[in-house]
Amino acid sequence: MVIDYQILADNKDITEKIKAALVSLTITDTTGDHADGLSLRLADYTDSLKFPESSAKLNVHLGYKDNLHDFGFFFVDTMSYSYPPSVLSLNANSVPFAASNTYKAMQTQQTRSFDNTTVQGLVEQIAKEHGLESSVTPEIGKITIEHIDQTDEGNIGFLYRVVRQYGGTLKPTHTKLVVLDAKGKNANNEDMPTVTLDLKEISQLSYSSKKEAKFRSVTAKYHDVDTAETKKITMGNGQPEFLLSYTYENETAAKAMAKKVLDGYSLDTDSINITTVGNPAIIAGVPIEIKGLREDIPQEWYVKTATHSLSKQGYQTSAQLTLQSAIE
Repeated sequence: MVIDYQILADNKDITEKIKAALVSLTITDTTGDHADGLSLRLADYTDSLKFPESSAKLNVHLGYKDNLHDFGFFFVDTMSYSYPPSVLSLNANSVPFAASNTYKAMQTQQTRSFDNTTVQGLVEQIAKEHGLESSVTPEIGKITIEHIDQTDEGNIGFLYRVVRQYGGTLKPTHTKLVVLDAKGKNANNEDMPTVTLDLKEISQLSYSSKKEAKFRSVTAKYHDVDTAETKKITMGNGQPEFLLSYTYENETAAKAMAKKVLDGYSLDTDSINITTVGNPAIIAGVPIEIKGLREDIPQEWYVKTATHSLSKQGYQTSAQLTLQSAIE
């Protein structure tokens, strides 16, 4: 297979212009609560390359000839130059941190309040303020928000906080703010196909398991409007139990957060880090099955973070994996 890539800058194909100069290209793809990242290093021995404008929009496709994966849009926010040798470096994120003619900066701090809305309504409103689209999974989107304050916070940090508070995950991708409530789902809330790897395909693998006591249940409090009482809902069974301190507006919000916290305690205790030949199908959130592992190591995982690296040495993918289901 022939490694291939394509880069568009503000919708103009610059692939051929930079191909001879490319030192390295690195894409970091995460499951959420962090922006995806792009790093480009370009050799410029003739000083013929120019820095792009701040917040230039780069669209990156990477993979193999006739089978490129669209990794989405990245907004340039950091540029640097080093010598010798003469190298231009660009860093970009899937969130427009800097303002442009099309997009409003998402880090500008604001103070305001929102009343009688939903998670979906809040995400849609802020997305529109920045020229972005939005997609919110129904389970999270329907949660009502009676009142919430944004105090000296940038919109992206505020949304990360709110979505996390209600048990969801915010992922900025493809000029869209996507809110998911489950791993293994894509931006359209559809199941992602499982990637199957044989142990022989993996050049490096490390597995770790934390054996300390795990919380087997999580309890959240919520306000019952009908009875004007504070009630509790518990996800999981048994002791030790973890009690969330925040009181949620309703049962749906409390249940969503309790489930997310329980998943964190039960699924993030085991992890695997792998490195393999470049595989554009390995992206954040995708289920992975590893064939040929020892019998005492789980074989079914989710990708928590994937890093795709292209250089003169070739194309490789590394990934941090988290469990699909809890180990009893």
